[in-house]
Order: sequence, then structure tokens, then C-alpha cells
Amino acid sequence: PLFHKDELALQALADIMGGTNNSPFYQTFVKTEKAIFGVVGQNSSELAGQFWILLQPYPENTFAEIEEEVNELINNFEKHINEKSLNQFKIKKRSSLFEQLNSVRGKASELSKWAYLLDDSHNFEKELNRIDAVSVTDILKVYNKYIKNKKSAVVDYYPLPFGSTDSVQSVNPNAMMPFVKDDQYSNLKYVRVEDDFDRSVKPVSPPAKDVKIPIFYSGNINKIISESSDGIPYIGTESNETPKLTMLITLEGGDLLIQDNIKLVGLPQLTTMMLNEGTQNYTTEEIASKLNDLGSSISFNSGSRNSSIYISCMLDKIDETLNILEEKLFRPGFRTDDFKRIKKAYRESLNDNKKSANYLASVALNEKMYGKSIRGVTETVKSIDKLKISDVQNFYSSQFKPHLASVVIVGDISESKIIPKLSFLNDWKDSDIEPINKNLPIEFINERSLYLVHKPGPQSTILIGMQGPSFDTDGEFFKSNVMNYSLGGSFNSRINLNLREDKGYTYGSQSGFTANESDGSFYLQTSVDVEVTDSALTEIINEFSNYSKNGITKEELDYTRKSIANSDALKYETPRQKAQFLSRIQRYNLDREYTKVQKQILENISIDEINKLAKKYINNEKMIIVVVGNKYSLKDKLSKFGKVQEIKLK
Repeated sequence: PLFHKDELALQALADIMGGTNNSPFYQTFVKTEKAIFGVVGQNSSELAGQFWILLQPYPENTFAEIEEEVNELINNFEKHINEKSLNQFKIKKRSSLFEQLNSVRGKASELSKWAYLLDDSHNFEKELNRIDAVSVTDILKVYNKYIKNKKSAVVDYYPLPFGSTDSVQSVNPNAMMPFVKDDQYSNLKYVRVEDDFDRSVKPVSPPAKDVKIPIFYSGNINKIISESSDGIPYIGTESNETPKLTMLITLEGGDLLIQDNIKLVGLPQLTTMMLNEGTQNYTTEEIASKLNDLGSSISFNSGSRNSSIYISCMLDKIDETLNILEEKLFRPGFRTDDFKRIKKAYRESLNDNKKSANYLASVALNEKMYGKSIRGVTETVKSIDKLKISDVQNFYSSQFKPHLASVVIVGDISESKIIPKLSFLNDWKDSDIEPINKNLPIEFINERSLYLVHKPGPQSTILIGMQGPSFDTDGEFFKSNVMNYSLGGSFNSRINLNLREDKGYTYGSQSGFTANESDGSFYLQTSVDVEVTDSALTEIINEFSNYSKNGITKEELDYTRKSIANSDALKYETPRQKAQFLSRIQRYNLDREYTKVQKQILENISIDEINKLAKKYINNEKMIIVVVGNKYSLKDKLSKFGKVQEIKLK
């Protein structure tokens, strides 16, 4: 349980077992290409804790083989428990503790745990001392007490192949065993808390507080990239909440860089996976060990319109962390053994994605909304198989260039101190500057179209798409999201209350607008029982029709104003949130006071303006409906909504 003397020792044991690329679980199963991933964790709650191991083996490895190797590893683990691995855990734990205290929710969690479990106020120094006190002896003790040769609950989940018509089977060899209640719970009694709080009266929301957005600085790192550019732009803010630095380097491009050669789909993602591996001078394990020693993280990612690098470290480890960033950014390893392993894992993750109805629905909707452009094409096992390491090297050379980069800085450090530390970026070699086409094609939706993707199972997923406005902060895009809030943008929205609370069709539904510089879209997503798919779709269409025709009520608009205004206060509190906020200002060249303009719009937007937007963008006759579910149960039922076109995804 929480604050038990064994809790932190078990957390340390879990981290040593499977928390890093150097851990025995990673080396035994992932590095040897027996599993896509292998992680170990420990959770604690008020009464008990749970130690868990999660592996996703490749299909060629049987459950029995993997289970035998897991047992062999965990039952002979003493040799892996040492001071070096313990110290890395302590550094990581301290860093995560600082991270948690960046948010109101994190602070509330720590304060409440100390209050109701220890009857004491939270003491940060005591928490750090608790971490520091964990010893190798403590870890060996809990290992022998809870793990070594102990009983466990084992679940083997083996999904059916994509397109299979077989039914799902569940086998539990212990199903008939009688349940024996643990004696430690026999004398527990519920003690009702006495208070004078009147729960029959609905609480009234207080007036929204003014949002305190970060005060930021901006400039350019000195290198002259071209006659039209003064250098790599940066934007930052001093945040003294915790002694940490967060940096976000964004590079325009991503999938946009392969839009003229869509057979390379998946290449940006594969490239950043490789950049998360070793370098020319250090293996993956050596880089991981260096970062673990510092309590720092550096991660490369890629998306539809950009690639990014996220850096996090303690203030006293900035120089060492930036040295590792320089190594990873300028001297990637691109080793053939890493490429083989990463590519294999990528291919298998795509096979795994095919078992997700949400993924299949998204693939189908993108295909119908964006056609044969890079946004409409999704990577497949076959397309990934064709990618070569030379493709990765070529994409790296075109994407990771200073003229495409911008930097965001958040931390308890001044502009004058952090910018000189980034001077190594002046050594970033550039190439010829070619403009990126950001205006990708979109298929015009002029009728209602219904598509069905076959996936056996008890549930179906509904995903609806319509065209919407392009991105802005004070025009139709911003106002349309305000308009949608009462329709499908919140838990108390019409569609969610209808499908979940009234009909019991779904656990939840969500709708909203997404956009970029050139275009945008409206979406709605929900999952329901197969038997009520047509009924749920009828309710959704009726809600669309009613909202478009009759509009929002005064009560709904009042609720929307209060809810959005109050939630805005929590949008800029953590370093990552601040970094994303500043990145948005930088990317779209926004006025630093744009949030105040949004607040004024929210306060003054009228029912008439909301209703005009609903009529313009919520149109039952101009939408794409994708349903993923059992075609044998659904096809006839869905025909009442229009011609059902079956899609066979690759």
C-alpha cells in the first residue's frame, strides 16, 4: 500500500527489471526481437499494491516459451540488483516527483495522500529523504518477500488475425476454484465521515478566474540561415515552479516532406524511431545509461506536419543533457541492427493496430476525406517492408535542418543564461531551402456517404466526418468549437447524455473541430453494442438535425461560457503545456494577448452567432459515416441511412 515501508523498494525493483533500455527485460526480450516491448511496473493504493509485468511477444514466440523465460528471469534476479541501477532509479524518481508538483492536480494528489494516510501535511524534504533511504538490501528483501518463486495471476491475450470470422474465446483454468477471502480484510468496517455538507444542493460554479498566461521572451539564435532569415527562432518563459528545464524543438515537415512520394508513407515515423536509438559514438544502451544517470529525457517524434524533439532535465544537468542532444541530433548512428529491430517492431505494431476498431475507423475516414494524398494514405506492413536504411538517412538529411527549426524553452533559467548554451546549434549544417507545400488536397463532401469496415466482435465504432473551417484563434474555428461544446464537446453535451445517460448505448461519445493552416474538419466518435448501432446512429443524426435547425438554448450557452472559462485556467500550468502554448504562438505568429480576445468572444458570443455556425457546419446531408463492426449483423440495418459501401483495408 501507499507509504508502506516496502513501497519504494518495489518501485525500484520494477524500474531495475524493466524501466530502461538497459534493463534485463528489455535486453532479454526486446533487444533479442522476441517481443515488441517489455515493461515492469508497481502500483500502490490505500490497502494493497500490485507488481506487474507486461510483454507483447512477436507471433512466432509461443506463450509457454515466453512464460518460461519470464519465470527464469524473475526467479534469478538477484545479480541485477546493484547500487548503479538503484541510483538511476532514485534520480528518475526525484525528477518525476518535481514533474508531478508542476500541476494543481499533482499537488492536490500529494497533499491529500499525506493528509488521509499519514494524518500529516505534505513535506517535500521528507519525501526526498524517503527516496534516498532505499537501499540494495531493501530491494533484495522485497524481491524475496513478494517476487521470487511466488504465485501470480497470468493472462495470455492472443488477438484474432485481422479479418478473421472466428468468435472470441476466453479460457480460465481457475474459473471453478473457490474464492478464499484474505483474513486481513475480515475486520474492516466502513466508518461514515460526519460533516455538515448539504449534498441535496447542487454546488454553484464560482466566477472564472483570469487566465495567467506565461510572460515570454523571443529572439533568434545567431546563425544566419539565409538572406531572408536571421537564424533559428526561439521563444521562452521563466518558470520557477520546479528546478527543471523543458525544451521543444519543432521542425516543419513531417509527412509534408514526402507528399510527392507517398510510397514512402511511414518514413518520418521510422526515422524518428531510429533517432531515439544510438549514435555514431554510443550504442542505444550507452545513450540510455547516460540519460538515466542525469535523470533527463530526449525523445524524437514525427507527425503529419512536423517532426519534434522533446527535452527535459534538471537545471543542474542542462549542460550534460544538451551535449547528449548535440550527439543525437548531429551524429545519429543509423545502425543496421537497430534498423532491423525497429522496423520489425513497427511492422508488428501495424498488425496490432488492425485489431483496434478506432484505428480502422480513422484509416477509413482519412482515406475518404483526403483521397490519395499523404493524409489519405496510411502505412502498411508492405509499405514499411519496402523502406531501406538509405531512405531513413535521406529523410533525416531533408528534415533535420536549421531553416525548418524553432525552439521553445520553459524553465527556471533566464534568457541570458540559456541561449548561450544553445550556441552549438550554430554548427547545424543547412542545405538548399525549398518551400513546403502545406495546402494538401481534400475531397469535397457533397453528399452523405456510408462506409462499413468488417471487424467481428460485440461492439462497433462509429466515426463521422464533415468539413470545417481552417485554424484560427478568434474566427470561425474557435467559435465553432464553442458552438460544438453543448452538442458533443463535453460530458454534459446533448449527444453524450442521449447515447450514454438516456439510452445506455455507449460509455461515451465525443465530437469536435480540428484544423490546420489550410483546412479543417468536424468529427464525432463513439463505440456501441453491435445490436444498437443503427439506433445509436439514428439518435446522432437526429441530434445533428435538431441542433442545426433549432440551435442552442440560453441555458446551454451559459453553461458553455462558464465551463470553458473555468477550464482555461488549467491549460498553461505544466512545463509541457506552457511549451505547447508558446509553440502555438510561434507557429502561427499569434498576438501575445490572443487569449484575452478569446475570453471576450466567449463572453459576448450570441445565440444567433452560434446557431449560424451550427447551420453552416453541422449538415446531415454532407458527411462521411464510417462504421467498424460485424458486417453480417450491420449491413442490412445500416442500409436505411443510405447505400452501404464496404471498405477492405490493407
